[in-house]
Amino acid sequence: MTREDFYHSRPMTFLQRLVSIGYGTCGCCGMPWNFVRKHGGEHSIMINKYEGFFSVCEYCWTHKSYKQNKSAVTELIKRWREQGGIEYKQNAYINAFEEDWNKTHNIKK
Repeated sequence: MTREDFYHSRPMTFLQRLVSIGYGTCGCCGMPWNFVRKHGGEHSIMINKYEGFFSVCEYCWTHKSYKQNKSAVTELIKRWREQGGIEYKQNAYINAFEEDWNKTHNIKK
């Protein structure tokens, strides 16, 4: 197990969350954003020139599967919808995820 694997493991991210009350977390590994910034940063997905979002850390974007990353994005969208936001942009967020995944993982359409 590498150092980064250890930092992103469930037991470690659980401990990190205990000391990071109020911070959001990576949708895949659960690492709080204040720790993510010290270990590679978040993976930002741009919808257009002015809007973007992040739901996973860079580690999970490169080390976890398509299915795990898409699940994190759809869960984020679900939470936003429950809070009364982005209903009209849901497809734009999913499309931006698909395009960015294909581009960063060298998948040709």
